[in-house]
Amino acid sequence: MDLAALRNQSSNIASNVTAATDQLATDLAKVTVEPRGYSHKQDSLDPLTSNYFLSDSPLPKLNLEPWDGNKSEGGQPQSAPPKAISSIPRHVVDAMLKHYCETYHPQYPSIGEADLYRARDEVYQNPQVGEFDIFVIAITVAISSNTLMHVDEKRAATTTSGLWATAVSHLNEIGMTSSWDRLQALQLLTHYGFLNPQDVNVSHCAAAATRLAFHLGLHREVPPLTQTKVDTSILNTRRRMFWNAYAIDAATRTVRRQPFKWSRPEITAKFPDSESLATQTHCAHVWSLREIECDITLGLEYPMLDLEFPDVAPSPEHWYVRTHTRLEQWYQSVRRNATLTAKIEFHKLLFQIQVLWLNRPSPRYPVPIHEMQRKAGIAAMALIREVSMFDRPGKMFMLWHAAHCVIEAGTYLLSSVLVGIESHPDDRIHVFGEDVAVVLRHIKTIPSLVWKIARRWPRIKQHASALEAICNSTMDILQRWSDGQDGWQSKVSMAQEELGQLTLSRSTYIQEEA
Repeated sequence: MDLAALRNQSSNIASNVTAATDQLATDLAKVTVEPRGYSHKQDSLDPLTSNYFLSDSPLPKLNLEPWDGNKSEGGQPQSAPPKAISSIPRHVVDAMLKHYCETYHPQYPSIGEADLYRARDEVYQNPQVGEFDIFVIAITVAISSNTLMHVDEKRAATTTSGLWATAVSHLNEIGMTSSWDRLQALQLLTHYGFLNPQDVNVSHCAAAATRLAFHLGLHREVPPLTQTKVDTSILNTRRRMFWNAYAIDAATRTVRRQPFKWSRPEITAKFPDSESLATQTHCAHVWSLREIECDITLGLEYPMLDLEFPDVAPSPEHWYVRTHTRLEQWYQSVRRNATLTAKIEFHKLLFQIQVLWLNRPSPRYPVPIHEMQRKAGIAAMALIREVSMFDRPGKMFMLWHAAHCVIEAGTYLLSSVLVGIESHPDDRIHVFGEDVAVVLRHIKTIPSLVWKIARRWPRIKQHASALEAICNSTMDILQRWSDGQDGWQSKVSMAQEELGQLTLSRSTYIQEEA
């Protein structure tokens, strides 16, 4: 063999080795960033059909007798039987998926649009379609069908129930071998539970999704060298799945005033390339609000954690001003952009509930100053007004959030009225700066909204009944006080005691500055 041939052979061997090494590195990178299977610690995870996940979502905290569904007037809504997705005309499913992608997906991107339509194709074209694909189409169409409530509530509820039954019938094996499928399913279940809290425990599903995302390492950005070996779509899917899990878990904990504060240095995952605060994208703005909400909950309800999380603030005054500024900046950034205003449909409600929590009594501010009390009262009425505005055209879809917001705002408004009329006896026209007639209208709206929620979430009926009683008492007291009649003084302390028993906490009451 001559020298040239030997060199050529050596060159070919080197090229083959280089190609094999590159392929091995690429395959290893894909395995690293695209999670499949479970570790030994996850082998004993509950199936997604377990009662731990598929049970009632947490109720708003009121001191009520244990609920008995058998004694409830009308009982639980009748469940519809499962319906084969392939039996639904494809153009109908396409219309519902289009609505889902335009309305819900921008805020809750639990599954990629391309993956969603790939699953649609599998359902209609593949006789051996997988369980996960059927589940995905059934639950996303069920989420989308909730928007038909304003057209025909009974028909929409029956359609949603049937699609939900279909989704559950294909849920048992999902996620037992694929962690990726389980993560997406948990996020979709949480989203569905926000609209139908009687079917899904949103707190359990959201928390499980976040734990799984951290376990899979999605909170860490893939090293630069590995990124060069992987398609950017996989990297962006990792980022999207982490931040959506983080956001929905943060949302459920914030509503229940629970701490949620993962150490920021541990989170290096970027937003997906499609999401940016600078380019006014929807997900990025929702995710940024979740971080503000978490900081508010932690700073107000758990000030003892300041040492563990020093970024909360060096002083209560500085923290309050800084947090109000961050919240106001977020709100104005949405209001200035017509697309964001349309897509983040509940931005006013999201803003006002945080204003209420920032200014009402809390462990950090047990006795808010007068201006904080005024802001909280106005925010409480704004919340009731916002939910009522969505209810009138039949758009009160997010039942779980609506129930918690209305009851939180309602109980605060009642307590502020009962204290306000004692504190300002000379002005019989206004309460915390608002016209008495306006306040009366808002109080009257509280139980009617909760009763409407109870039509689809029966366990809220006790809340509606209890609130109706205390609202009627408070309206009677306020009207007597405003008209200059006698006898209201003796009823105030009784109403305050009743409200205190109902809310389990005297912190609900407004206290005057010392």
